[in-house]
Amino acid sequence: MHNDALPPGRYPLGDIVASLLADPTVGDSITLYGPAEPGLRDTTYLVDLSQEEDDDGLTPAARALGWEHAISGQLLTDVLLNLWEQGAPTDPASTAAAATHYLQHDTFLSWDQPPRLRSLAEIAADAERFRPARVPTVSRVLSHRLHKELGAEAAEALLALHGRAVSEDVVVNVADWTAWNQYGFADELGADAPYRIFAMSGAGDAWAVKTDDEGLTVVFLDVSGEVTELGVDVPALLRIADVWRVLEYREDIPDEWFHAAVQPLVPGQAAEWPWPYL
Repeated sequence: MHNDALPPGRYPLGDIVASLLADPTVGDSITLYGPAEPGLRDTTYLVDLSQEEDDDGLTPAARALGWEHAISGQLLTDVLLNLWEQGAPTDPASTAAAATHYLQHDTFLSWDQPPRLRSLAEIAADAERFRPARVPTVSRVLSHRLHKELGAEAAEALLALHGRAVSEDVVVNVADWTAWNQYGFADELGADAPYRIFAMSGAGDAWAVKTDDEGLTVVFLDVSGEVTELGVDVPALLRIADVWRVLEYREDIPDEWFHAAVQPLVPGQAAEWPWPYL
C-alpha cells in the first residue's frame, strides 16, 4: 500500500504528528522506527510501511539503520485523537509523553489540567473531527446572507462547521437561519421575534443570534421557549462550545475549570454566567 501523505522516509515527530492530525487514516499503514530506547521522544523517526515488516517487526530500511520498532501509526493516531478529545496539547513533546505513557502502562494518559481555550481558526480547521449530523445543504444565497449579516469571521466559521457537533449540545445547522417559523419557538415568541437560529442541541434547545442587538449576541432558546441572553457573539460561543465538548468527554472535570477557560470570553464573572448546562 502506497502512502502519498507520508511516504517512507525520516521525519521529525512534529511532521508525523501534523500528517496524522490532518488525516488520521495515514496511520493505518505505517510504523515508526527509531534508536532502541524506552518510549518516544521529540526527535526524528523512520516512517515505513507496516506491510514490509519481517518476523522481527522490522523493515529493511529500519534494519539497515539498526533501529527498532518504536510505535505503530495506528496507535500513535489513537494517542493523538485521545489528547484532542481531552482538550490537551498535541505538540510533539506532549504527544511523545502521551505515547510513552501508553507504551509503558497500556492506557491513555489522563490530562489533569483545565481545557485549553482554542482559537476559532483551530476549531474550524478541525471540522472533520466533530461528529457529523444530517442537515440540509447551504445555498449560495444563504452563504452570502450570512456574510452580510454576521461578517466574514462568524459566517465562515459557521459554514465550515455546518453539520458538525462542536459539542453534543451545540450542533451547527445554519440552514435554520431562515427557518424560524418552522419551529415551536415562533409560536411562543412570535413569528417576528428577532432571532436567527444557527445551532441546535440534541434536546431540542436552540442557539440563535439576536438580530436587533448591535453586537449580534447569542441567546439560548430553551425548548419551552424561555430565552437566556448570553452576551457573547457567535465566534465566542463556538469557542465556548469547544471547551464544553471537553467537559462532555471528561466527566471528572470540575465546573471551575470550565469557568476558568471561558472567563476571557464572557461578560462579568464566568461562575455567574448563565451557561445553560451547568
